[in-house]
Amino acid sequence: MTPTPEVQERLRRYLLGQLTDDAREEVEKDLLASAEVFEELLVVEDELVDQYLNESLEAADRSAFENHFLTTPERHDKLRFGRAFNRYLSAHAACAPGRKASSTSEPRGWIPTLFASPMRIGVLAIIVVGVAFGVWRLFFYQSDVDKGLQALNAAYRDSRPVETRISDLPYAPYLQTRGGPSATDQDNLRLAELDFAQALKAGASSTPLHGLGKVYLARHEFDKAIEQLNEALRIDSGNALLYNDLGIAWMEKGLSAGGDARLQSAEGPQALEYLNQALRLSPRLSEAFFNRAICNEHLGKTEDARRDWETYLKVDPNSPWTAEARERLRRLNETRR
Repeated sequence: MTPTPEVQERLRRYLLGQLTDDAREEVEKDLLASAEVFEELLVVEDELVDQYLNESLEAADRSAFENHFLTTPERHDKLRFGRAFNRYLSAHAACAPGRKASSTSEPRGWIPTLFASPMRIGVLAIIVVGVAFGVWRLFFYQSDVDKGLQALNAAYRDSRPVETRISDLPYAPYLQTRGGPSATDQDNLRLAELDFAQALKAGASSTPLHGLGKVYLARHEFDKAIEQLNEALRIDSGNALLYNDLGIAWMEKGLSAGGDARLQSAEGPQALEYLNQALRLSPRLSEAFFNRAICNEHLGKTEDARRDWETYLKVDPNSPWTAEARERLRRLNETRR
């Protein structure tokens, strides 16, 4: 399957929830098998957001966009960014100096009049500098936290480091390979660690601590991850994403130490409690349902895992993560039969 116009239309209908179950499963298989198709999906996502903001979607597609497309935090972020950018452009267009109507008592032409006054030249310069700063801040400026998150995403663009779903990281398949991360991945993780550490120098806050926790999760340094995430929770105790990542840190720690048997006897209940707390704080948090389903599988709670996967598919029916969830649920159902 390659990105042809037919494929683009099919991906568009997939994102809008307009495919049959069989057709949707075929698309998800292609997404898992082909990076090219997955990249095309991201392009189609951006096009849909643009069309929604420009009000060029038909009524049926607009309704499908609101009810099916906007089911993930990443897509909500794209929409919020698009709206903010539109407001920014509209505001500065309104503030731009316009041409005034001429009268018989004033000299012809507004440009000579404008530049004849030093005060007006100064005002115009302030406007130009302000617009330039706004564009730089919006498109080019990156905080240390932003740079850390960018490096962390780059480290595992092709495959994710753990079986579970770390919060706010984009989808990547989980490939169990020997030898650990590549040198390039390690370089990006070191950059991410430095950026988050630099952000902490400006003052303790939960965001860079959370970022460091995710870096250590990706490195399989689970004790360090737990330490940073606990510190972040002391500052931001109501953050469901922190509880999600702390839960998977305990789960991955147990699995790495001794597999399912170790998890069931030691870290498993702790991991499950953190994931439960994440869902108490945010009842539709898709990452927590995804991770709790995996935790229940490893703990041997097959029926609980099945219910979590079924709920996950309702909360997040159309995303690259959905294909994995549906496949794991299918395997559980086959085992049950």
